[in-house]
Amino acid sequence: MAQQTAIMKRDEYSIEIRRMAQDIKDLLPNGNKLQDFEALALAHSAQALRLNPFTGEIWYIPDHGLMAGIKGHRRTAHEQIEKAGGAASSYWPEFDLMTPEQKKQYLIPDNALGFICRLYDTVTLRTYSETVERLFKAGAPWADIKHIIGDRPYTVGVGFYQSGEQTRMKPHQCGMKRAEADALKRRFDLPFEGGAGTTNDADTDNGGNAQGEFIVETPAEIQARMQTASKSLRGDQGDIELGPIWSSTDLPEVTPEPGHEPPMPEPPEPPEKPVPIKSANGPITKRAAISLAIRQSFVGWCSEWVKKDARAAQYANENGDQNMYHILGRVGKLGFAEVTAENVEAVKVKLQTHIEKESA
Repeated sequence: MAQQTAIMKRDEYSIEIRRMAQDIKDLLPNGNKLQDFEALALAHSAQALRLNPFTGEIWYIPDHGLMAGIKGHRRTAHEQIEKAGGAASSYWPEFDLMTPEQKKQYLIPDNALGFICRLYDTVTLRTYSETVERLFKAGAPWADIKHIIGDRPYTVGVGFYQSGEQTRMKPHQCGMKRAEADALKRRFDLPFEGGAGTTNDADTDNGGNAQGEFIVETPAEIQARMQTASKSLRGDQGDIELGPIWSSTDLPEVTPEPGHEPPMPEPPEPPEKPVPIKSANGPITKRAAISLAIRQSFVGWCSEWVKKDARAAQYANENGDQNMYHILGRVGKLGFAEVTAENVEAVKVKLQTHIEKESA
């Protein structure tokens, strides 16, 4: 009751933060070992970052500070990628087992199980593909395009597991999780110095040790733990003083070994050469553009239109699917420079009306 009174009297914090801080001390495993200011710091950061301390997205490690869990990094990544590219946008990790040469490059012990994570996301790949397409349409050969913009883009993360580490995960799961966390921190913005799967993370989805307990350590124990963490992360054999944690951004760029190179993107097919379409109003020479926001829905409508309306057969290809080059040529001829969310319905009506007039 005395603890509850102490937190609830902290008027400098909102009532919501004070209530969450008290719930943290009352409900989290060994949360009552947190000092009042530590519980308040966790509650305040959880509210500011929209992370849930009760599901392992964020926690407070006594004598060290706030830490983000792997769940917190993943949630933030999904939110940021959807905000940048829409609800259909996402990211996905792909993993490669590290070769002995790569372990030497990253100063990782020879007996460790190391992984390289390649983190792809639809927003970056979409920009890359659109750039490739524009350069192809401008007449640039694939060799020059590859030289200008490089291979399919991804973010690199490195992680490993060393025999003897305490974890509730399988060794390969532990190493892959650490590599994923490293890549997520590089690609997405979550303002924490450390991250899940690196320093001070026991490789569980809960805060604290492998049993989900918060540990209160003496200064000597903290120093010993930091030395162990340094060896785990860098293969460092010397004593270290407490100070800034080694940042994963200091890693050299990975040079994939033969057999581990990312798949090369398939070059998009060259655009069709303009072919005039004979109609009652003469040949079509002007082609409209499509807004990215409605591209998928408009192409789908055109596909249904040319299949259901026999009068629209002239806008279908040999396979009976829509020929967007011809359709957009007609849209341009009808006076639309671009198909957008604002005019797409008017474009559909104009196309249907034009077909009806031609067939009359």
